[in-house]
Amino acid sequence: RAPIYHQANLQPYFQISQATFLQFDELIIDEKNQKVYLQDEEVNLSFKEYRLLQFLARNPNKIWSASDLYLQIWGNSSIGDTRTINVHISNLRKKIEQDVSNPKYILTIRGGGFMFDTKYNDLYIAVFAITTDVSVEYIRCFCRCNRSTIC
Repeated sequence: RAPIYHQANLQPYFQISQATFLQFDELIIDEKNQKVYLQDEEVNLSFKEYRLLQFLARNPNKIWSASDLYLQIWGNSSIGDTRTINVHISNLRKKIEQDVSNPKYILTIRGGGFMFDTKYNDLYIAVFAITTDVSVEYIRCFCRCNRSTIC
């Protein structure tokens, strides 16, 4: 494979902004403290593993090529190999998936790339904090039917 080279003007893309934590069934991503929990146990992730998981979770059900993920996580100025993404995805699966050969969260889409799947997760919750004079928190739930509601 050819290395990835600089591409001008590609900005990081996050669909969900200002989340305090993201929860997908028993997987919780605490963005404020940059920690991940699986079944109430903290998962030890490297910084890049955390960033990759966070990025995919913030953009659920969207297919990302390895080169796009590399640019989002490592940035425009990095020169490297997309196999780095494969290694990090493999390491993430070992840490967060119950069955690595049949992943629930991070799927490989043949010919396409990778996707954080919420189809078989019972509930996806993002908690946002809005700070004005008084701090207000609300929860946005995304159920399997993909309807968005404020709880």
